[in-house]
Amino acid sequence: MFNHMPSLIILDLSNLDMQNVTNMSKMFSDCKSLVTLDLSNLNTQNVTNMFSMFRNCWDLSKIDIGHFDMTKVYGIEAMCLGCRSLFEINLKKEARQRINSRPEIATTHIFKGCQSLSSLPDIFSKNKFGKANGDADGCINTLNQ
Repeated sequence: MFNHMPSLIILDLSNLDMQNVTNMSKMFSDCKSLVTLDLSNLNTQNVTNMFSMFRNCWDLSKIDIGHFDMTKVYGIEAMCLGCRSLFEINLKKEARQRINSRPEIATTHIFKGCQSLSSLPDIFSKNKFGKANGDADGCINTLNQ
């Protein structure tokens, strides 16, 4: 939708109707200059795929998806791949539990190249998230590195 807009800095999504959207794959991918993104009004109740949603959003430092309904989501692989300024991600408890308990939810390379992340507090359990999948390759400051 907004992918490949490297000069985009701020985006107002307050009037975006997402109620029938099922695929958010690459929605903001390669928005390399994006600094601020308010996702609080997005309705994600029907979304199944969030593959590479924020991929290569180089200047985005915080992603708050704490209100996202992720009950139908099966793919979040490479969701934040290459987000080199990302230091904080908020994901609600129900989503974390669902991701941890369902092995079919793809998470490969979800934080690869996120060199500014300092921790991943209980986003993923150790058996779901790990070096074997390259989930956090290039994360200089992340836990277990």
